[in-house]
Amino acid sequence: MINKILLCSFVTVFSIASTSCIKTEETTEFKIISNCVDLTCNIELAEVQLVRSTNMLGKTTEQIISKNVLSASNYNISWDVPSATSIATSSDINNANLPPCGNDGNCSQNSNPTGYIFSTTGNFSVNVTGTQTYPDGSTRPINETAAVEPPRKYYNNSINFQ
Repeated sequence: MINKILLCSFVTVFSIASTSCIKTEETTEFKIISNCVDLTCNIELAEVQLVRSTNMLGKTTEQIISKNVLSASNYNISWDVPSATSIATSSDINNANLPPCGNDGNCSQNSNPTGYIFSTTGNFSVNVTGTQTYPDGSTRPINETAAVEPPRKYYNNSINFQ
């Protein structure tokens, strides 16, 4: 009986102590968000509101609360992608069932979202730089980097013997 009481007390104290060691912050920042189908990727810069939590072991998790893709009227950006890519056409993006590029549907180095075709699978570093202009005329610099990884295709190379 004493062991059960001690165990319950320990579990209660440990759970209270461990939850008090979680650091949580809510912030708004720019994020590069990508969506790939085969080697064709839709890449967008969004202003996201997120909650970032760090537990007592140092593991950080992020939960996106809201996402606003920047509209063409309030940003000036330039994408920097690896040389092993080419800018996707609107038909490339449409054939992959990905969201259209920019406001006019054309992908470019300055559109948001934009689209690229990667020459191979892998983990690629994509960077976007520029400025965002707010309605009051103030500006905010943009300089974000993220990994974009077109999915690997798995082929069934088995031979069927008859």
